[in-house]
Amino acid sequence: MENTIVPQTIYTFVGDRAPSVNFIIQRANSVQGQPPTVVDLTGCTVNFFIQNPQTGARTNSSTADCTITSPTTGSITYAWGAGDLPVEGIYNAQIKIIWSSTKPETAAVSIEVAASV
Repeated sequence: MENTIVPQTIYTFVGDRAPSVNFIIQRANSVQGQPPTVVDLTGCTVNFFIQNPQTGARTNSSTADCTITSPTTGSITYAWGAGDLPVEGIYNAQIKIIWSSTKPETAAVSIEVAASV
């Protein structure tokens, strides 16, 4: 898919809250074989929504805000909340970018959570 936000995968453990997760938002290049390009997040708001793999309910209802750490390089950080990863499994998640035009764009994130060792 050209010009879409590149999907990302996170690997972690049940209940982990540190370190915060860092993302670099990139867009697939429309020229085949070319690397993705970073997304300029200047003027944007970014949220991160996580869905429990067993219940389908959102696990981070009150902690979805991301910090844009470097807008021109597409860098964001999400600080894990206490109940974000309550069970093992594969979580479906989304990064939601709200552009200054107030139009949203979402990017898929997969979170693979293993039981603690």
